[in-house]
Amino acid sequence: MLKGNQQNVNSRSDLISSLKDYFNIALFSKLKMEKNLSAKDLKFFSNNDFWSQALISKLYAGQIIKLQNFKMLEWIPNSPGLFHTQFGRIERERAFERHFEKERRKGNGHIEQHIIELRPGDKRSMVKGGIGSLRLGPKKIDDNLQYIMCATSNGVSHEGIVVLLKPEHYSDVITEIKANKNPTVNITGRIMILPKELSLISNEYNREVPKFYIEVEEIELLKNDNPNQGLVSVAITYTNEEEIKEYNAFSYSFCQFSPSATENNLDGVTDWLRNYAIKYSQTDTPLIIGDFDEYYNHFEKVQFPIIDIANGMISIENLHKFQKLFNFNINETTMGDKNIFNNSQIGAVGSKAKANNKFEQNNYNLPENLNFDILSQELSKLKDSLKSNAETSEQFNAISAVVEAENAAKKKDGNKVIQHLLSGGKWVLNTAKDIGVEVVAELINKQMK
Repeated sequence: MLKGNQQNVNSRSDLISSLKDYFNIALFSKLKMEKNLSAKDLKFFSNNDFWSQALISKLYAGQIIKLQNFKMLEWIPNSPGLFHTQFGRIERERAFERHFEKERRKGNGHIEQHIIELRPGDKRSMVKGGIGSLRLGPKKIDDNLQYIMCATSNGVSHEGIVVLLKPEHYSDVITEIKANKNPTVNITGRIMILPKELSLISNEYNREVPKFYIEVEEIELLKNDNPNQGLVSVAITYTNEEEIKEYNAFSYSFCQFSPSATENNLDGVTDWLRNYAIKYSQTDTPLIIGDFDEYYNHFEKVQFPIIDIANGMISIENLHKFQKLFNFNINETTMGDKNIFNNSQIGAVGSKAKANNKFEQNNYNLPENLNFDILSQELSKLKDSLKSNAETSEQFNAISAVVEAENAAKKKDGNKVIQHLLSGGKWVLNTAKDIGVEVVAELINKQMK
């Protein structure tokens, strides 16, 4: 089990590379289903077998493959394939060599292997070496719902392969996952590739690997002899907001947990990450650059929330702030007027759009006995319903507005709750009525009287 924190980011290019990998989550919102192509079947029995072939260009889009005896996880690698590159291996080896050398110098003849607490200075190499995972919600691709998951031969999330499952395939595995088991499967699917030409940040670097994923066509649930075989790593980059002027003000932190242990295990990991971010940023409210879980909000202040990025939305204001700070190029094709990189608070889309970045505070008609706990629960339910039905860019914007409303409800800021809900439009109100979230629906209705 590994835990780690890197006190400072010492390389501008490292952070740009990490940011590019994170923004590439948005590419899942731009996929289109492809017609079946004829291709020779290949079988793979391990993560390394697959990525070894991918990294030497032996695999191609449209090819049918079979993954034999793989575990299924909800968590996908931050940067699929990076762990298996020579670059990734060297970075991780350097971190461990430095760690054990320091222990030997201290005279520690016996080193406990169950938990290794890496020191500041060794952590950045682990993150650069492929440590880190994400959990994404389902996406609609050409009107077909797809679930984004990970197939991994050894149960380790950051070493695995991203797979897209249809609802009927997803139902075969999610029952075991919700029972805190990691199912074992055989998969037949087609190799596909994310459209990297649409990557938001135009930056080539030595971590570049083929952006392969598997479109699952058949899945076979096997006897689960090792239901607890699974390991997930999650990582964050954070800073003190008042010091966000230089790249060396940013820090990495990461931790690992067993996904079969219960959701409380994840809560413990996020508490650990949050406490480290507080400690090393020297502020009670550190700014998290990007989070790792589309299903739950684990941190208060996130510069680029994963729920926005995963649905093709981004704050133009924040993006340009980081561009000025790190001097990277923005892909103008992606930023074109036909794309949906935007933010509901900014209200502008595309390269030629202009917006007033002020988000005015109004006083709305609030009930005197508004129960914010019930309101938060209803907003969470509304958000889940919207996510499962969103199709257009306007609807994805509405989801972002509801997320902001949910955050405001947790802070008991009723005016901002209403302001965000109203920006979501009629779709939000109609859905609220349809699913019976009465407090939310009544809040919106009151403003229309």
